[in-house]
Amino acid sequence: MGISLAYLLCNVINATEQYTISTSYLFIAQGSDFFIYNPPNTEDWLNFLQLAVTWGLSSTLFFLSVFYSPARLGRKTFIVGIYIAFLSISLLAAVLYILTNPCGSSRGNECLLDAIFLGSHLIFVNPVVTILAIAALPAQLQELKRHRHAVLSLVGLASPTMIFAVLGLSWVFRVRLDQNLSDIFWTWGTFISWYQLVGWAAVDNLAFAVVQGILFLVVLRRKRTAMAEGENEPLLRH
Repeated sequence: MGISLAYLLCNVINATEQYTISTSYLFIAQGSDFFIYNPPNTEDWLNFLQLAVTWGLSSTLFFLSVFYSPARLGRKTFIVGIYIAFLSISLLAAVLYILTNPCGSSRGNECLLDAIFLGSHLIFVNPVVTILAIAALPAQLQELKRHRHAVLSLVGLASPTMIFAVLGLSWVFRVRLDQNLSDIFWTWGTFISWYQLVGWAAVDNLAFAVVQGILFLVVLRRKRTAMAEGENEPLLRH
């Protein structure tokens, strides 16, 4: 097959977490002073739509790849089980919370529960997910070593590289920010605060773009090497 299931798992977890946080900002912590405007404007809903589409496409690709993968059933079950477990504590938990508390954060004392749910993802879960987005690279590189004739195409790698690089950079300007952009990178502390509250979308999208770009260069080099070997083979026979 040539596509690592661990690589796909890391990517779908990342997309799920981004969609979970965006959902939480819009429907759970509605009075938040970060990321979205109060009330949400058109741009906020477009940002939400982008993350929803990304999650939908990523999860579809994940399940289809697992279904058609030649890997052993036990491994496929294990991979799917990990994702279902993460889905249960992230997006499904957020949806259940919204359905059982339809009035949002206007419930007074229950605002603490809103802060705990969103804060736990912003401070603890998402940093781990960002690391997973980077960890997807060695997982796929290992798969490429095992399959010299991988199915990864240059177009299929170059397109998301450019798209998510643009999206990642645009996220810096697309979300609500109550400080000067130059102040964000002034100290490590301000950068971490920005990343946790609003910059997670930019960082995660850029991390995905970098991983895709590296894979593009690896596959490009492999294809060029294969072409050079193919051209030299007739000469060696003579």
